[in-house]
Amino acid sequence: MKSIYKFLISPKFVIFLLLVISILSVLGIFIPQGEGNAFYAKYYVLGRVVLFLRLNNLYNLWFYKLLFLFLGIDLILCSVKRIGYLKKIFSDPEQGLNLKSNRYEKRINLNGGIRDTSVNICRLLKHSFYRVKSQKSNNENKISILASRGKISAAGSTIVHAGILIIIFYAIFWGTSGYGRYVKIVEGNSYVEPSENFLVRVDKIKLDYYEPGKDASAAGKFLLKNARATLSVLKNGNIVETTRTLKIGERLRYKGLNFKLDYKGFGWAYRILLTNPAGWQWTLSVWPWNPVISLSKLNWMIYLHNLYPDFALDKEGKPYSRTPYLRNPAVKVWIQQGINKPELIGWLRSDVPLKFKGYTMKMVDLRPYASVYVSKKPGVPFIRAGFGLIIAGLLLIYGLDYRIIRVIVSTGRGAADILITGVSTKMNNTLRKDIEAIAAGIEAGRAAGFSGERSYDGN
Repeated sequence: MKSIYKFLISPKFVIFLLLVISILSVLGIFIPQGEGNAFYAKYYVLGRVVLFLRLNNLYNLWFYKLLFLFLGIDLILCSVKRIGYLKKIFSDPEQGLNLKSNRYEKRINLNGGIRDTSVNICRLLKHSFYRVKSQKSNNENKISILASRGKISAAGSTIVHAGILIIIFYAIFWGTSGYGRYVKIVEGNSYVEPSENFLVRVDKIKLDYYEPGKDASAAGKFLLKNARATLSVLKNGNIVETTRTLKIGERLRYKGLNFKLDYKGFGWAYRILLTNPAGWQWTLSVWPWNPVISLSKLNWMIYLHNLYPDFALDKEGKPYSRTPYLRNPAVKVWIQQGINKPELIGWLRSDVPLKFKGYTMKMVDLRPYASVYVSKKPGVPFIRAGFGLIIAGLLLIYGLDYRIIRVIVSTGRGAADILITGVSTKMNNTLRKDIEAIAAGIEAGRAAGFSGERSYDGN
């Protein structure tokens, strides 16, 4: 059992865990996660290996979580061992006399009894803002004194370990339960969140752009200045739970979900009203992110290319949009019949229908859409708490300094032999000055002579 314990807290095992976790994490970055089997078989030579080892779902692997579990157990064991070590160091004056980490020591030989000498030393330590604890040996020929300052700094590493543990256990239990996805919602339409009993509706979208340049033909790319979208959460289909108007980057939070307005996700959606020679009509929805319509009954494929909100032609006959606002919308239309090549039909405009082989196409119901990032991160408070503890621990470690001074007063040949030694986390010069000041105080006390028979009470 002891051998297992020593192995778990050994540096070699920790380095091995960190190395394997790092390698797997890097693989998870370079290998796209969560794709279908066809994706890996098509784009990766070692696709079968990826699927066999389940590297397409790496962060959900039991082996990956087991590594984090072992790392957490290792941190717990190391923290417990360190707490026990610190308890001994801060409670037993003689526990750390032979520590290799003792940075400085000084010896003094003083005429007088050890009792008055220890009282004077404790007074000097308290004057230097040290907390003092004294321990008298059984043979009454030696008094051990322990004094410490900045003790809370020693807890910094334990606090850092606690923060890391919180993050590790989040990764094990909640790390794969969160998700994030982009959804495009047309103004007036709703988005239904899977496994949730509510939907989100975009009531109104307002887009503002910067003024176009002087060259109208080069003004095809308009920079978005500002955008607002009003989102409403509906329960049971029609009961509005909450409504909020969002700017770019702002979020609507509801029942653990975040709905964030994305910067690059704005555009126009529309419908095409297709009428056959007999007067029958079809309403076809067109989405800019998938501008292809399949009509199996007619064996047609309709391709629609680039909607221009304010359509115009320059001197060379090239299309452009004079403004980013919906004033004269037009889209280029191709139709493919069967296995034939797509045939250019012309420009379909909102005020001018387009005809093809007796069929009439008309653009209707133009509305803006917004891209909304939907995310659910159930463990975010734990992550924040973990990082908060890590920062607090690091501030204690590097912002404060704990110092320990040990003094052994023993009787030797009618005099008091004094050994002063100390250890500090970083401020060695300060510790040296403290010990020198205490030694100087002892020397000054010897010159003046100790007076009174006082006993040290340990406070």
